[in-house]
Amino acid sequence: MREPQPREIMRPRIRRRAGFLRILAIVNSGHLVTLTSAAENDFVAAIIPSTSAPTFGPWLGGYQDPSDASPSEGWKWVTGEPWSFTDWGPGTPDDNGRRNPEYYLHYYFFAPNAPTWNDGDGAALTAEFIVEYE
Repeated sequence: MREPQPREIMRPRIRRRAGFLRILAIVNSGHLVTLTSAAENDFVAAIIPSTSAPTFGPWLGGYQDPSDASPSEGWKWVTGEPWSFTDWGPGTPDDNGRRNPEYYLHYYFFAPNAPTWNDGDGAALTAEFIVEYE
């Protein structure tokens, strides 16, 4: 068995919902990555393959409590670490223009300063997710 890296991008062969990916990360003895500082965010962003095409990036370990009505309130890390640093893209989080709730966090490659963060509904926008090992 190979030794896990502190953080790695996992690419399952089929697309799955974000909740399933969170469970998959735990089963692999890790958790979806938490980015609690600019330094951590920059480090993780640097390991993502660059792209010039607009696209949704890997799922991260942030989620929103569904009881919060505002798209920008109630965000948490899967580890329980304080939610203090953010790197939202312009106009996000936005609940898809307020059309439907989006409770999961992923990297976003549409913004001019990509990658930035975006809220997603957990559907199969991307199959990639980043696992962090303690």
